[in-house]
Amino acid sequence: TAKNDRADRAADRGDGAAAGKNPIHEECIYDEDQANEGRLQLDRRVLVAAVVAIRVMIMVVVIVIVVVIVVVIVVVVVQTGNLLRRSQ
Repeated sequence: TAKNDRADRAADRGDGAAAGKNPIHEECIYDEDQANEGRLQLDRRVLVAAVVAIRVMIMVVVIVIVVVIVVVIVVVVVQTGNLLRRSQ
């Protein structure tokens, strides 16, 4: 019967440990404020990344437009020069 008593005592100790609260564990999992703060930080990071991507795309479009305008001006000037040479 001594062996059975030891088993019961160990089981009781285990039940007591499982029933006790672990404040660190509960704070990490169940603290809704911290969970929302983490999600908010992620949303801000996504927003910042999206704003940066949009700015880069706008800059690329502006650069392409400027290059096209310069090419058109150069072509017009060259064609005008060729026409002036032919007319002389």
